Amino acid sequence: MVAIKKVCPFCGHVSVVEMDIDSYVKIKNGALISNVLWMVGPAERETLISGICKPCQDTVFSDYDDDEM
Repeated sequence: MVAIKKVCPFCGHVSVVEMDIDSYVKIKNGALISNVLWMVGPAERETLISGICKPCQDTVFSDYDDDEM
């Protein structure tokens, strides 16, 4: 297992996301996180991509409205 640590740019919380070595290598070689870690929830994938922790994701994305697009 590989533990990836991400620091939230909003609150400074350190999140740890674990994955198997094969998945880690695929992502490092350019595979899409959503394709490799399809079994992981979207919040955890977002943490890997942007570093934003789940509580801050809830706050940052809470005002998003599909009708505005």
